[in-house]
Parts: sequence; structure tokens; C-alpha cells
Amino acid sequence: MYIKEVNISGFRSYRETTVNDFSPRHNVVVGRNGSGKSNFFFAIQFVLSDEFSHLKAEQRQGLIHEGTGDRVTTASVEIVFDNADHRIVAIEANEVRVLRRVSMKKDQYFIDAKLVARSDVVNLMESAGFSRSNPYYIVKQGKINELATSPDSHRLKLLREVAGTRVYDERKDESLKILRETNAKSEKIETLLAFIEERLKTLEEEKEDLKEYQKWDKMKRLFYFSRSVLELNNRALQASAEQRKLEARFKGMREEKEALLAEQTERVQRKTELELLINDLREDVEKERSGRDKAEDVLNKLKTDIAAKEEELNTIIPKYKALVEDAARLNTDIRIAEQRCKELYAKQGYRDQYKTVEERFNCMNLFYLILFVPNLFENLLLFMNCREASREEKASRDNLEAIKVDVQQAEQDFRRLVPRSVMNGVDSVQHVLNHFRTQNRNGQYDSVLSGYHGIVIELFRCDKAYYQAVEVTTGNRLFYHVVDDDRIAMKIMKEQKLLGEINFFPLNRLIAKPRREVNDPEARLLIDGMEYESIYGVVFRHIFGNVAVVRSMLAGNRLAKREGFDCVTFEGDQMSRRGEMTGGFLDVKRSRLELYSAVQQMHAQKHFNYTKNVQEALEKAVHAIKNFLSILHPFRDKHRAASEKKRYLSHQLQQSTKNKEPKVGQCLYLKNRIREMEATKESLQRQLGTPLLSQLRKKVRLDSVSRSRTELESTKLRLENQLTTNLHRKRESLQSVITPIFECYICISLYNDEKLTRELEDCQEQQKDLEAQVADFSKQVDLICTKQSAMQTKREEITKKIRELGSLPMDSKNYESYSLKQLDKKLGEALEQLKKYENVNKKALDQFVQASGQKEDLAKRMDEHRAISDLLTVLDQRKYEAIQLTFKQVSKNFHTVFEKLVPGGYGSLVMRVSHKLFENIFKVSFTGTSETREMQQLSGGQKSLVALALIFAIQKCDPAPFYLFDEIDAALDAQHRKAVADMIHELSENAQFITTTFRPELLDSAEKYYGVRFRNKVSHIDIVSKEQAFDFVEDDQTHG
Repeated sequence: MYIKEVNISGFRSYRETTVNDFSPRHNVVVGRNGSGKSNFFFAIQFVLSDEFSHLKAEQRQGLIHEGTGDRVTTASVEIVFDNADHRIVAIEANEVRVLRRVSMKKDQYFIDAKLVARSDVVNLMESAGFSRSNPYYIVKQGKINELATSPDSHRLKLLREVAGTRVYDERKDESLKILRETNAKSEKIETLLAFIEERLKTLEEEKEDLKEYQKWDKMKRLFYFSRSVLELNNRALQASAEQRKLEARFKGMREEKEALLAEQTERVQRKTELELLINDLREDVEKERSGRDKAEDVLNKLKTDIAAKEEELNTIIPKYKALVEDAARLNTDIRIAEQRCKELYAKQGYRDQYKTVEERFNCMNLFYLILFVPNLFENLLLFMNCREASREEKASRDNLEAIKVDVQQAEQDFRRLVPRSVMNGVDSVQHVLNHFRTQNRNGQYDSVLSGYHGIVIELFRCDKAYYQAVEVTTGNRLFYHVVDDDRIAMKIMKEQKLLGEINFFPLNRLIAKPRREVNDPEARLLIDGMEYESIYGVVFRHIFGNVAVVRSMLAGNRLAKREGFDCVTFEGDQMSRRGEMTGGFLDVKRSRLELYSAVQQMHAQKHFNYTKNVQEALEKAVHAIKNFLSILHPFRDKHRAASEKKRYLSHQLQQSTKNKEPKVGQCLYLKNRIREMEATKESLQRQLGTPLLSQLRKKVRLDSVSRSRTELESTKLRLENQLTTNLHRKRESLQSVITPIFECYICISLYNDEKLTRELEDCQEQQKDLEAQVADFSKQVDLICTKQSAMQTKREEITKKIRELGSLPMDSKNYESYSLKQLDKKLGEALEQLKKYENVNKKALDQFVQASGQKEDLAKRMDEHRAISDLLTVLDQRKYEAIQLTFKQVSKNFHTVFEKLVPGGYGSLVMRVSHKLFENIFKVSFTGTSETREMQQLSGGQKSLVALALIFAIQKCDPAPFYLFDEIDAALDAQHRKAVADMIHELSENAQFITTTFRPELLDSAEKYYGVRFRNKVSHIDIVSKEQAFDFVEDDQTHG
């Protein structure tokens, strides 16, 4: 077993350091003064030595690293032991990790990452061969000098520790103190023994009377038992008679049940018949619907044909109109002349009507105002109404925006009071639920959405006076999510990576605490001050089931100790049933429940305003619809009359259309003739002498236009005839067929709605009847439960009486045939006999047994006192023998080691006794002569060498798996340092050595080298080569 690796974090000058690959033999650590070599040894002592076992807060603070960079709050050192030889028997692994971590408030030990006590670490090291009586497997800097200059009594004390007698002496002193106290009590014990002897004689006499009393007491209990059995049998007969009555009643109820089942069967049959009838009606409706669909298909086809014909007609009409315009253009001159003539006639009439121009202008303006003012007044009223509505809308919008700002501010304040991780968790769950809602196309997430009930804070209400008590009791559990079962929680957690802290309360997993009543006028259960739905009762009983709210801390302490409740005051001070008390100032303005209630009220106000606006708009719309329906009703009759009139007028229009074209042609012909004649007249008047060629050209052009118009007119008449006589008629006939079918469908739908409404009302009536029956059954169950509780109480009383009777005599069956009167007589006789022994000592037998036991115990203590005194004498003798044996072993090893350290020298360890005290002295010779000197006569270097020889001798006597030496060669010359290095090299065959040095001699015999550097107030330790290690030593000597 040896140290394989050391991991240091935040300890003194080391921030993050790992030192691995230690050699199982000799390892040397080198470095300049102040670089951190000693801190490395302190780190190992920190885990293994008793020196750091009990640290105060300021001492722990001194161990924590204080370098640059981020502040370090903990210091930890982990030592990894190679356990390939299984020297640590308690652990089978090949590696054992021992870790110690300290902070300002904690000091923890870990073995293989498991938290353990310090005693476990000490026991582990002792099982590996580390003796608590030999602390010299770690030799700190200056320990050699301390041992060399210490008096002989100190070195003798060291040998006593190695021999293990120090612990014995400490325990002996404690035992002697107890023994002296026992001697003082022995006289009292003797007096007490005499008193017990006299008491035993008295109890022996009282014991006989007690036996007689017990005999009659058993008879009394026997008669009581027989009497109770007889009464019980009588009551059993009464119960059997009542049972027969109940069975007869049950038989009648079963027959009633069978009748009800038959009625149910008949109703189910009737229901089936009605369902078949409904199916038939539905098939008829489907047939009508299919006929309507076919008619609609034909109608759509006719509409397509009509559209095609109309499109063709539309392509012809522009051409026709163009030709008509060309023809009409020829009549333009006639119309212009006629218009000019009319204007002349009009001017002539105005002159007769108005005397002046101003009179005519004023009359025209008056006529315009009469037409425009009513419209202007109406528009002005409409504008004022719109402006008022806009102002109200703006006020409502501003109010809504203000509420939104208040809601946002309250939500921000609320989120600041809740840990960010918790609010992130709440937001993450809401994000997942919104995702489920958007993706819930086939109902695949219905179970999750319906099984999630919200967070705890949303599921209850309470008075403001309870806010502080509820908050300190629940803490962050206010934001736990309540779901139906754990499967829903797993679906939410598996949907995606969620941020924040998320906790669930699955209703199927929670176990509600049984309700206990509070018997204190100054307290009540906290759950009684909360309102919640019954489905969430298991959640709130789980949280608040054992919590009571009290008026004062005094009442809370009393209730917590007496009845085991966790108590909380209205101000938030808590008293645990385990004795803990927490409390202090709580800012009521930062109450999470207060802010959450404010946010909910603002949301409610916002929703109320929105609902109010919608309701007002809805009422206006309903009112408008009613007005429209009242106006529409007379128009329906007018619509029917207009439809009939439309058919008649359509027929008349078709007839008129047939006669229109010839008359239109005739009118056009006459207009052309008039224009021709007028044109002839004008041409004769104004264009005398004009050549005849231009007139002939116009006639030719007119003939060409007339022929084209005639052709297009025939095509137009043909298309209009098809539309009028064929397609439009078919469309009207199909619409006349579809309309009744649609009206029939609407009637059937209304009938189905009315029927379903009636069925719903019937079901609601049946539900009310069933609820009434359930209420009756619940009352009956309550009565039965009350009777059951009463019977249970009576049963417990009877059982208690039976237990008080105790065991019965063997002849108890002889009285089974006795009547109640005979048993009362026997019971009276037994009570008369018991009156004789009213003053008997009923505890005489127990007191006799107790006194006998006390006598034996006291006698045993006296024997043990004498045995302890004898044992102390024997142990003292063994202690002196152990000291002698240890001294002989250490003296022998000292002689051998000194000869190796000082070739040609001689050294011995001598013990002498003076005034019953042991003293040990060193006698050494560094020249090999017969003359020896004691420690006081040696130089400083020689004393250090003698002290090293003593340490090596002790280590040979009580070997350890590894040794830590911190600059043990500081006071030695080169020759002796070489000898010490050879000794360490020899001892490293069976143990591991980790040493520090400033000299090159120890480097020659080492196998592994480590260099310590100090940079930026942080120590670093690395594996170096032998040459680099020599460079470290030479550099340190140069700077030294």
C-alpha cells in the first residue's frame, strides 16, 4: 500500500493541482523557499493527521486559497492509495480514495465518494497499519530539532506513546476517579442491603395473604366472565332474529330490483324501436338530399350553358352596338337641331316666366337648398354620433392599455420574487402545453391536456391573513405542477429539453396525511382556512395536513410539543415538531401570494371589460337582428307576391321582347328617313352646287352598315330566344324543385333539435332523481357508519374488560350451565370474601421479586468492585512490562541504525530508575572510542543525527506503509546527509518515502522527482527529471 495520487483544490497556496504517479519507494519534492513544498505536506496531514481534526472557523478560513481570480469558497484534498496488496481489508478495490473538504461552515470526509465520519477514516488508516500511538510517520519541518533539544522526559513520553501506555494511563485515571466514587457509595449499599433483608421478611408474610386474595379475585373474574358470556349469547339470539328480518327485507328489495330490471328491458326495447324509426327518417332525408344534389348538378350544368350563351351574346352585342352607333351617328345632326330648337323654345319660356336674370338665379338656388338641407342635417347627426362613439372607444382602449401595463408590471414584480429556475420551469411547461394544443389534430394529446391541472398556487384561495403562513410553509412547492398521474408528467418532460426547475404532484402517487383535529383554542389547521376543489384534496393534505396556524409562538411551541404539529404564526414564524424554530422579518409587500392575487384580479378585470364590451355589442346585434326580423317579416309576404308578379312580368317581358325588335327597326327606319329628309333640306339650302358624289358615298356606307346590322340582329335574336324560351325556364323550374327540398331539410333539422332537447330534459330529470336516490343512500350509509362506530366502541370496551379479567381458572366451563341469577349469587359470595382482604398489599409479590433482584444486583456490584481493584493491579504490571519491551526493541534498533548512520561510531539508549520514575538517556560516540557522551554534550548537527536515529528506530519497531519527511537533513553535514539518504534508500524497500530537501544527497537515491514553482500567488507541482531536480537544488543554494 502506498500513496498513488494527490489531488489538491483551493488549499493554501494551491488552486488546482494533481500530483500522480508516485513511486512506491522514494520520492523527492524540491523547490525554492516559499514555493509551497511545506503546504504540499500540510495537504497530506490535513487528511490523515489528528493535528487538523478540530478546526475553528478562522482556522478553516486560513486553509482556503486566497490567490487572484475567482474567489474560492472550499478547500479539498484527495489522496488515492494503491491497495493492490489489499492491506485495507475493509475495501476490496485496488484503489481507495480518501477526500476531505472544508468550507466556512462544513468539514466533510469522503471514502470512495461516500460521505463518512472522521472516525471511519481513522479506523480505515489503523486497519492499514497506522498506529495512533506513533505519530512519526509524518515528520514536519523542525520536528527533528525539537526532538533533539527536548529533555529526556519528553523522549520517555514518546516511548510510552509507542508502547501504547498513554491511553491506558488516561483511562486508568478516569477509572480510579469512578472507583473512588464507588467506595464512597459502598457504605450506603451495605445499609441498603440490610434494609432490603428486613423488607423481604415482611413481604414473605404479606405474600400468603396475597395468594388467598388472588384466589378469590380469580373466582370474581370467572363469575364476571360467565355472566358476560351469557349476556352475549342472549344478544346474539336477538341479533339473529334481527338478521332474519333484514334477510326478508332484502328478499323484497331484490324482487323490486327484478321488477325494475324488467321495466328497464322494456324501455330499452322501446328505445331500440325509436332508434330504428330515426334511422328510417334519416334514410329518407338522405334520399331527398341525394335528389337535391342531382338537381343542383343539373342546375349547375344549365348555369354553365347559360354562361356560355351569354358570353357568346356578349361578344355579338358590342359589334351590334357599334353598328347601331354608326347608324345613329348619321342621325346626330337631326338630334342637334332638335336640341337647338328646344333651347330656343326654353329661352322664350324663361323670358315669359322671370322678369330678370337675378330672379331666375335666386329661384334656382332656393330649389337646390330645399333638396340639399335635409341630407345635410342627417349627415351632421350621423357625424356627431360617430364622433361620440369614437370618443367612447378611445376611452375604453386607453383603459384597457392601462390595465395591460399594470398587469405587466405586476407580473414582473411577481417573477422577481420567484427563483428564476422555478419560473423558467413554469414557462417551459406552458410552452409544451401550447405545443400540444397546436399539434392536437387527431386528439392524440387530449389525455395530457385534460390531465394537467396547473400549478399549486392556481388551485386554491385563502384570506390575506393566511398569505405569510402559507408561503413559509410551502416555499417553492407553490409552483409544483399538479397532474393526474406520473405518465402525464413523463410525457411533458420527454417532449423537449425543458429549462428551469420542474416538479410534479401526480394525484395517483400522492399519499394524503390523515386528518387530525387541533385541541387548542388559539390554533386551527392551516388547511381549514383554504378553499379548493375536492379533487385536489390529496395535494393540500399532503402539504398542509400536519400544519397548524397559531396566534403566537408560545401557543405554537405548546402545540408542537404536546400534539406533534408543525406550527406557523400569521407573521410567518415556524415551530417544528422536531424542535426547530425559524422566523424573522418578512416584507409583506414582497408576498408572492399577494402579487399573484393582484395579477389574477387584473386579468379578471381585463377579461371583464372585454366581456362587457362584447356583451354590449352582442346585445346591440341581437336588438338589430330582432328589428331586422320584424322589418323582414312583412317583406317575406311581399317577396312571395313579388315572385308571382316577377313570373307574370317575365312572361310579359318575353312577349314584349319578341315585338320589340320590329318596332325598334321601324323607329330606326323612321328616324333615318327624318334625318335623310332634314339632311336633304339642309343640303339643298346650304350646299347648293355641291357635287353629288359625297351624298352617294354616304348612301353606300349606310347600306353596308344596314346589311351588317341585320345579320348580327338575327344572331342576337336567336341567342336571346334560346335563353328566354329554354335555359331560363329550366333554371326556374329546378330552383322551384330545390327550394322545397331545402325547406324540408330545415324542418327535419328543427324537428331533430327539438327531439334532442326533449331527450336532454328527460335525461336531466332522471339525473336529478338518481342524485336524490344517491343522497338518500348516503344518509343511510352515514347511519350505518354511525352504528358501526358505536358497535366498534362497545367491542373495544368489552375487549378491555376481558383483558382486565386476565387468565381464567381451568374449571371455568363448569359454570356454563348456570343461570344469570345463580351467577349473581356466586359473584356476591366472592365479593364478600374479597372484603376481608381489602387492606392486603396487592404488590407484595412484585415487591418481593423486585427486592430480591435489587439484593442480587447490589451484591454483584460489590463483587465487581473488588474484581476491578485486582484488575488495575494486574494492568499496571503489564504496563511496565510493555514499556520495558518497547524500550528494548527501540534500544536495539537505535544501536543498529546509529552504526549505519555513523560508520565506526557507537550509540546506545539507556533507561534508569530514580524515585520510582523512569528516565532514558542517550550515550553515543562518533569516533568509536570507549568514551561516550550524552545529548547535552553534542553539537547541533550531532543532536539532529541522534534524533533521526531515534525516529528510524521507532519506525522499525512500529512500521507504517509510507513516511513523509519535510527537510529532515537541514541541520546535517554532507557526510551524514549521505548516510541518511542511504538509510532511507534501504528502508524504501518495504515502505514509501516522500521527502523534501535543499541538498543534493537525497536526490541520488530517489526514484521520482517533483518540482514546486510559485507563480501569480499560486503553487504548481510537476514531475521533473533528476537533472532538473539538481538544478532546483543548485538554484536554491545560489539564491540562499
